[in-house]
Order: sequence, then structure tokens, then C-alpha cells
Amino acid sequence: MVDRMKNRKLTDDDIVKEIINYVDETLYNYAVMIDGEWGCGKTYFIQKRLYKELEKHENKHGQSDHDYQQRKIIYVSLYGVKSIEEVTKQLFMEALVAKAGKGKGMIKKGTEAISSMLPVMFDILKNKGIELDVNNITEATEKLIPIKNSILIFDDLERCDCPTNEILGYINSFVEHENMKVIIVANQKEIGKGVSSANQELKYLVAAHNNILFEKNQKSEVINQYSNSERKNENTSPVDIETVKNRVQKLFVEDNLYDKVKEKLIGVTIYYQPDLQTVFKKLITSAKLDDNLKKYLYDDIAFFEEYMINEAHANIRTFQFFLSKINQLYKKLIQLEDKGREAFLKYIVKYSFKISVSFKNGDYKYEWKGTEEYAFKSIGSIDILGNQLSFRFVDDFIIKSILEDGRIKDMFELFANEYLRKSSPEKEAFAELDSHWYELTDIVIEKKIDIILKGLENDAYDVKDYPRIINRFLELQEHGFPEDNTIKMIENMKISLSKLSRYIEIDNGYGVMYEGDRRNKYQRIVTDLQNDIDQKFQNNYSNTLDSYLTMKEGWGEKIENYVFHNKNEICSSRGFLRELDFDMLCERIKAATSKDLQAFRSCIINLYTRGILGEALEEERMLLPKLRQCIENINTEGFDRIKKMQISFLVKNLKDGEKVYFAKQS
Repeated sequence: MVDRMKNRKLTDDDIVKEIINYVDETLYNYAVMIDGEWGCGKTYFIQKRLYKELEKHENKHGQSDHDYQQRKIIYVSLYGVKSIEEVTKQLFMEALVAKAGKGKGMIKKGTEAISSMLPVMFDILKNKGIELDVNNITEATEKLIPIKNSILIFDDLERCDCPTNEILGYINSFVEHENMKVIIVANQKEIGKGVSSANQELKYLVAAHNNILFEKNQKSEVINQYSNSERKNENTSPVDIETVKNRVQKLFVEDNLYDKVKEKLIGVTIYYQPDLQTVFKKLITSAKLDDNLKKYLYDDIAFFEEYMINEAHANIRTFQFFLSKINQLYKKLIQLEDKGREAFLKYIVKYSFKISVSFKNGDYKYEWKGTEEYAFKSIGSIDILGNQLSFRFVDDFIIKSILEDGRIKDMFELFANEYLRKSSPEKEAFAELDSHWYELTDIVIEKKIDIILKGLENDAYDVKDYPRIINRFLELQEHGFPEDNTIKMIENMKISLSKLSRYIEIDNGYGVMYEGDRRNKYQRIVTDLQNDIDQKFQNNYSNTLDSYLTMKEGWGEKIENYVFHNKNEICSSRGFLRELDFDMLCERIKAATSKDLQAFRSCIINLYTRGILGEALEEERMLLPKLRQCIENINTEGFDRIKKMQISFLVKNLKDGEKVYFAKQS
């Protein structure tokens, strides 16, 4: 068998030429195999390119030579086929469709009626004395439909549930006995795995038995026991897993069987590697996507190809999965404010692609914990330094299909502040240190550290920057920079926090994607700093919310704004309803304007019906039905129509919240 150009990548055009040469060759009979990884686009190439090229070739040959009998192209998928008879039925129907000139794949387009007729048709054949087996398949189908004058394409060989020798022997009957041209499409690495797994437990049990002599010089356990009386009471030595697997290979000859049959049937093997950029362009063009999104995707096609190749995952289905996800993300991202949106969108496109590849490649690890919403972490095999700004909302959507507007807005604001808006020299110094410290010299790093320490002392950083600064200082300390830098950092942070005018949570969703000592040190520092803030603002939180409830109008908007800016601490530790004066809240709802009711409903929706973060809200879930009952007891007689509507919607929102939080406990 010839492995045609195994070490050189063949283009789609090259493969078409190879196949055309094959179908015209008359010197000897053999089949051609097109081999490629799962998801690399083999079937797409066969159906969208090769099939049409073969049809054109046959038509051209027929037009130039009127005595030439054109061959039909018959495509059959072996996916899930459990018997030779099933293959015969599919082949029969595809031949029928080809004869009718309807084109390939008609059998797959929901023809349930035709499929139900297949057993009847084959019973008719049997009644005529025609049995369906490997030796007379052509005779059987020829009784109703000429099949001999065809080019056969058998796809998904590795997904066939028939034993490998049976299906290849069946295919060989067309090649050897009928002199037909056959193209087999497969992922050779997976051939036989499904079938060989049958009775796997029994095979392992047999292979683990010590009374079988696997080597000529090996003595059985029985002989050893008789030859050495001292071993009578010893336990049988355990056999390791790799030894058992090797024994299974020897006993059941799983690998050699396919090789022997293939050697007789397959004359040439062509290794298919897709032209990723061409396929990506076609998929983007044909997809129902916004034109602006298509432009972003076209611009990144070279990146998509390079990343997939570097990750050894040139998979077309993964790219289709990515298109599906980014289309939905785009619809949310496009609703953000214009300033900075394009840069954020472009970043999310690439980040989403990396997560999609990692997820589909089986390498992805979900490392988010608690209220973490963003982090710098490694993605894929190439990024080993953990320098990729990562967003949990993207991971949650791609992995779990969870998507929340509020989380997107929060991360957009963070991204814009960090990368798009003008920064102070102190913030620029940290941004440079944070993004590529591993490329800098010791002298440059030390200068950046001095700038950062002075900036902390002079309140140049927002408290939301503290988690990242802490993590980076700890990492530098791990690599030999003085611990005194970390100690000074903590001291300066404490000085700055003592000047705060409002309560804030340091834990703003930043994630430390490292286990062990660094995470423990990080948690101790953050807890220590948070304790300082808690002592300073012991009662301010409840007092702030209750002060809003004293307002006759605008209280709802005030609370909505407070929730928007403090969602993480509300979810993780403070809670919401338990911090409000309940009687005052019920009275305020009763006297509220429709505008304030709408704003308060927004708080309930964002915290309880869409919330996936925080133990604090789960702890106060019993307050949801209590508030709902309070509102249901309000006499709405005399309320205008819109206010009545808002009251009823608020009741519904509370019921939805009850379902969410009580479902978590069930």
C-alpha cells in the first residue's frame, strides 16, 4: 500500500487530481483511503468539493466520448451501521437516488417513508431468491437498480459498528470482483476501537489470569507453586494495567487484523489536512451572522488557523461551535456603550476562540472559585506564563451556556478602565509590570515596584486594583525579589484604605489561578485588609440603604445604582434584603412611583433571578416569599394602571427568585 505524500501537505486541488487519476486508472484494482483526524473537514471536502468534481469529470468524459458510459457517484455513510445488510440498504437507496438524478444525500433528508419501505423492498428481493451477502451484493441490487457502473464513496469507516474485517471484506467485493472504484474515508487511528471494546471486561479478565503462558520462558503460577513449597501461602502477584492491555493485544490480535485486511484492499492512502483559512472563510460567509461580526472574524482568520495548528486541533466542528457561541455573545456585546466597545469585542472574539479550542480539545480546566470574575491565567499549551486576561462570563457561556448582561457590563467597564482610558504614570507602571514582567530586567522591575509603592501611599490606585497588585508582588517574591516589597505594599494599602469615604469590598471578582502557598498568602492579605475596612464601616452599609428608603421619590434609582456598583460584596457577604428595614421597605413600595418600582424590580432581577454568585443571597432566600406576601397584601385600589402592572411584575420577579434559590437547595 502506498502512503501518498504522507509527510507533505496535499491541498484540496492535489487530492482532487489524485482521485481523478485513480478513477481513470485501469492497470489493477484497489481502493483509495482518505485518512484524517475527526473534525478536520474530510466529509465537508467530500460532499462540497470531491463529489462535484467527480460528477464534472464523468460528464466531461461522456461529452467527449459518446461511447463512454458515465458512472454515478454514490456516497454512503457507515456511521452507526451494525450489519452488512444495513449497508446494503443504504447503498440501494443511494443508488436509486443517483439513478433518479436527485443528487447525493437524498436518503438523509428526512425521507422517513422511504426508510420505512426499505425492509419491504429487501423482503421482495429475498422472495425472488436473492439473499443479501458479501458475495452477491452487486447481483442483488442490480436486479432493481444498476450499481456496477458507479464510483462508491464509503465515509465514517471508523464509526461503523461492524467488525473491521467484515466491512472491509464487503467493500473488497466491489473492488476485486466487480472492478469498481471505491473511496474510503476514515480516521485510521480510531478504526476498530468501538468494536474491539465489545466484551472488554471479559477480555481483561482473561488477560489478567496467571495460568496463561504469555512468554515461552514464563512458568504458570500452578507450576511455580508445585516447584516451590515456600510460596504456597503467598498471594498471587498483581498484574499492572499496561501488562493486561498488552496481553489483550496478543490474545485477541486487535491491531494486526485491520492491517492485514487493509493491505489487500487499500492501494493508496491520502492524508487529508484541511486548508483551514479557506474553510473558515466559507463557513463565515455562509453563516447567518451580523456583517460587522463577519468583518471581525475575517480579520482574525490567520490567527484562528495559527492557534488551531499550535494546539494540534485543526477541527472544523470546533470552529462551527465557536461561531455559534460568538454569534450569541456578539448580540450582547453590541449593546454596550460605543466608547471602547470595538476593542473589547475584538478581544472577546479571540479569547472565546481560545476557550472553545481548549474546551473541545479536552484541555480546559474550570478553575474559577467563589466570586472570581476575571483573572490572568494560562490557556492552551502555548501560554505557560498565565498572561491571558480571562473573563469568567465567557467561560461560563462557552462551557455552561450561562450568560448574564450585568456581568458583561462589569467586565467591559474593567477592560475599558484598564486598557482604553488614559492612565496615570503609576497605573501605567503597574500595567507594564503586570502584563509582561517576565520580559523585563531586574533593574526595570525594581523601578516599577518603587513607583507602585509610592502610588499606593499617595492613593493613585483604586481599591479594585489591589488584588492584582497583591498577586503580582507575591509572584515576584516567589522569584527572588525581596519580601520587604510585599510588606511595604501592605503597609501603604492600609494607609490608603484608612482614608476611604465609603464601604467597599476588596474582593472584586479577581481570581488567583494558583493553588498552594501563593493563594493562601493572597487570601490572608486580602482578609486582613478587608477586616480594616469592616471595622471602619461597621454600620454604614445598612444605614446607607435605609437612608434611601426615607426618600419619597428616587429611592429605587438610588438603590439600583448602589447595587450596580457593589454587586460583588452584596452577593458574597453583605446580602441585600436582610440589610433593609423590612417594614420601611414595604411602606415605600406601597407609596412608590412606577419609576422607582421599575428600578427596584431591576435589583431583584439582577440579584435573585439572574444571580449565580454568592452565598450571602442564598442565606437570605427565606426573605423572598416574606416580601412577596407583604406586597400581595397591598390594597392596590386607586393605583393607576401602570403602577398596578409594576406591582404584579414585582410579585412575579420575587416568585422567579424563589424558584432559582430554592432549586439550588433541592
